[in-house]
Amino acid sequence: MMRAYRGKRKDNGEWVYGWCCFNSIMKSAWIIDLEEGCSHAYEVVPDTVGQDTGLTDKNGKHIFEGDIVNAVYQSGYAGIENTDFGNGIVLYFDSYYGGASYHIDMIGELGYRVFSAGLQDGVTVLGNIFDNPELTEKSC
Repeated sequence: MMRAYRGKRKDNGEWVYGWCCFNSIMKSAWIIDLEEGCSHAYEVVPDTVGQDTGLTDKNGKHIFEGDIVNAVYQSGYAGIENTDFGNGIVLYFDSYYGGASYHIDMIGELGYRVFSAGLQDGVTVLGNIFDNPELTEKSC
């Protein structure tokens, strides 16, 4: 199954979701809106295009590349506390076994946290790097 993409429309800045087509020569991108029954394609700002990870946060919201999330490791074991990793940016990492791998680039830290179905129960989408750049700043 093909995963959906999102991107910001060039004409009005609104988010659109669907299948993505890139033209590397013209450095342009379009998203074919799934809600419109594949009848409308919108030109989007190429840098804003991000793929759906296939996971949702603890509130059921789809998680996309470029989202800013708060990640809390839910231990699930008595006597082992949950660990708040803080905020991070969801990034595509690599493909494996025909699927995609995503990591969370933790803001203000070196290194990544592995992002998987096991962690998603402790993930909350706070915004994204395009609409909420202030969330990428590490507070002292």
